[in-house]
Amino acid sequence: MSIIAQVNDQSGSRQMILSKGAPEILSKHLKDKPADYTQTYLHHVKEGSRVLALAYKNVPKMGMEKINGFSREEAECDLTFCGFIVAECPLKEDTFDIIKELKFSSHEVKMITGDNALTAAFIGQKLEFGVGKSLFANDYQTEGKLVWYDIDDKRVCETSNEEQLTKLYKTNLLCISGDILAKVILMKDNTQCAKIMKHIHLFARTSPS
Repeated sequence: MSIIAQVNDQSGSRQMILSKGAPEILSKHLKDKPADYTQTYLHHVKEGSRVLALAYKNVPKMGMEKINGFSREEAECDLTFCGFIVAECPLKEDTFDIIKELKFSSHEVKMITGDNALTAAFIGQKLEFGVGKSLFANDYQTEGKLVWYDIDDKRVCETSNEEQLTKLYKTNLLCISGDILAKVILMKDNTQCAKIMKHIHLFARTSPS
């Protein structure tokens, strides 16, 4: 998200673009960034924190008519990185017990969130959504084939049928992101799509739609 802000300080009055967003998304719009940019935000999301990246750029002073016609593409390019917001969001005291009770009463629990997949996996592990280590479907190749990576983005395996996915589901916590999910939903074989969906524990960076 970006806004055009009026800034008044000792040097006078000027206008700036102020932007915030997911670090991996905002990264694409920065003119430069620290060498440890990715390493830093990944460190925090792996520990369950929510991380936002902040950036800005100066723009020529404009009237309201020009501001209203200013495109997002024009605003969100060549930005200067200025830091991260790292927010810790501890679980509520009764969350674990509620999830445990749901599973005990034969409910299958899933998580659907707009958070980073690594943040979601950290919470999923805390709440024991699945067993074993977290795996992420970060690649979709052909119809129904998913490639799975670990928390350090190292390729682990691929699944191309329900039997392979079931085996992986029983020994790992599986997470899929919204962009990969969209490709799965658009598969020609809708029955295959349903077989994949039911084996996913966490849906991250996923919009309500």
